[in-house]
Amino acid sequence: MEENRQEKDLQTGKQALTTVDEHIFFKELVDKMPVGLYTASYETESVTWCNQYMENMFGLSANEIIALGSDFCGTLVHPDDQHLTQISQLLLSQQPLVNFGGVFRVRSANDANWKWLAGWATSLQKDNSGIATDMLCVLVDLGVCIHTYDRTIDALKDALRNKKDETLLSLTNREREVLLLIAKGLKNKEVAERLSEYTIETHRKNIKLKLNVRTTTELLKKAEDLILLNV
Repeated sequence: MEENRQEKDLQTGKQALTTVDEHIFFKELVDKMPVGLYTASYETESVTWCNQYMENMFGLSANEIIALGSDFCGTLVHPDDQHLTQISQLLLSQQPLVNFGGVFRVRSANDANWKWLAGWATSLQKDNSGIATDMLCVLVDLGVCIHTYDRTIDALKDALRNKKDETLLSLTNREREVLLLIAKGLKNKEVAERLSEYTIETHRKNIKLKLNVRTTTELLKKAEDLILLNV
């Protein structure tokens, strides 16, 4: 009996430790998500909990955000956009199954500049009569999204620029001269006369092979893409 009790206590202890580990894991997961998460009460119209990302977003601790109470929106949300939070609270409290989203401006406690956020809200808890009491809100900093988009575009441009440089390096100086003149509309004979050379057709074939094109139209398009007209 004593051994069974000890084994049971051991299992209970392991389960408790597992629960604590899972709690810590999910707390860290929620805090590190790149979105602001918070819960709010319909009755008090105030934040009741928020994650660490939201603290960073507004430059306030969770306790400071909660302490603002119903003044949270009035303090941090742009005056022209505060009606959105009022609409969301009214709509979600009356229709718990509805989700509400919008775009609005906010500012942090240590920055006078306004920034755009996209927000989504849904009812989280209900009382015994089925009336919604709390809502869960998600905030996404659109400035961060735009910055990420710009960085992605810049990276793609760099990749294309590097590819262009590699393509140009595959051509000899004479082949580049030939391609430039072809891009300007000169015929083989005119190119030959301009360069005082009569092996233009050979150069042309080599250029097509290196640039992986077959027709003159493709060759001209490739030349334009490589911006050879400004060389």
